[in-house]
Amino acid sequence: MSTIPEQDFMYLEELIRKVDGYLMPVPSEDDMAYLYHKDVRDTLYGSHPKCFIKIKGIGREFPTLLPICNRHGHKDPKVIAMTKGVVQRLMSDKEGMFDGNEMVELLGKLDRMYNVYSKDIPKPPEAAGRKANVTRMMNNIKKHLDVYKGY
Repeated sequence: MSTIPEQDFMYLEELIRKVDGYLMPVPSEDDMAYLYHKDVRDTLYGSHPKCFIKIKGIGREFPTLLPICNRHGHKDPKVIAMTKGVVQRLMSDKEGMFDGNEMVELLGKLDRMYNVYSKDIPKPPEAAGRKANVTRMMNNIKKHLDVYKGY
């Protein structure tokens, strides 16, 4: 029975390190904490105004901004679902700060948007590239390990 040479272990270790680099976790789009920071929200609104829905409250001077896009300016079904939840809570509010008819119309619009974007969101190019690189590296690892199956 022969042993696996040290250089092959080093090669496999390098391939695994590359795969780990490609799979490095990216900040989660579920993390909506950035919307609570007024400066970040205002910057996003300034650069991507179509990514927010304005709701003018009854007797309020300034509208409430609700997001429909992620921080990169792309419409995101997770953010739309979060906004739908906020609108539903505002509709059930007993104080009546918002017009009920406007809220029902807005909820319908958000439902349609969610149905469109939850089904048909293309993979961003950088994510597709990472996936392609990882697949290629995993195939290289499998090919390299196939040599030693008989041992």
